[in-house]
Amino acid sequence: MSRINNQIKLAQEMQVSGFNVVTCGHCGTVNIHRMSQEDIECWSCGYSSEPCDFPDYFYEGMPEQTNETSS
Repeated sequence: MSRINNQIKLAQEMQVSGFNVVTCGHCGTVNIHRMSQEDIECWSCGYSSEPCDFPDYFYEGMPEQTNETSS
């Protein structure tokens, strides 16, 4: 299993437990949050918004995974 696929698998295991690793849509800082939260607040800049404004850090089909597969 490639390194990036391993990270995606681990992230998916975290999601099953109700947690997710995301990036702040305002400053880009990595945050861990409970998936049951309606809003997320960035620990770094204080930006608060819906989960759709905090993209997943690891996800199936991410560019790094696509690049690794094609090289």
